[in-house]
Amino acid sequence: MRRCSVIGMMWSTHRIMKTIVTWGAVALIVCADSISVRADQLAYNSRQVCQEAVKALTPGSFLVSYCSKCNDESVEIWQVSKALVVYTGYDSLYQVDIFCKKLYRSTELITEGRLSDSVQYEELSAAVSGCEDLYTLEEVDLAYIYVGSGSNSFQCLGKKLGLKCDVLVEGIALPQDVLARLNSLPRNVSR
Repeated sequence: MRRCSVIGMMWSTHRIMKTIVTWGAVALIVCADSISVRADQLAYNSRQVCQEAVKALTPGSFLVSYCSKCNDESVEIWQVSKALVVYTGYDSLYQVDIFCKKLYRSTELITEGRLSDSVQYEELSAAVSGCEDLYTLEEVDLAYIYVGSGSNSFQCLGKKLGLKCDVLVEGIALPQDVLARLNSLPRNVSR
């Protein structure tokens, strides 16, 4: 009798462990899938898609950088100096790199998709004193940059190009005071 109950307990423990391992694997797959949605949706694309994106990123134009699927993300406003199509080294995939000047950043971090019109922005000063014209090179994901689409609004570049991407914010309207400061800046940038 004891032998049967020991075997039964072992069988029961085996089933419980198998269930735990199965559900653990399911949880891991779900987590990995949700992470992949948030990162690098449109970072690597065909050469043609990247060339179309570069056409929308003209020298002197402004863009908004914001990952609406990320937590604790700041919103940044950049001025484009030059946009480039760059080979990634993988298959036939390319990416867009932007040579830009970062002008403004939101004063608060934004929780996933909760961007409101009341966001305040601060001007970014140069990291090196006396070098206000410092530029940076940024690799971008077309799902997380927004280009001008009206007098004060910016549209997700991936959506504007008709690409499939999962974003929580398709358009961003900047405050009038920030727009006035942007419009006072020279548009003829050359680097």
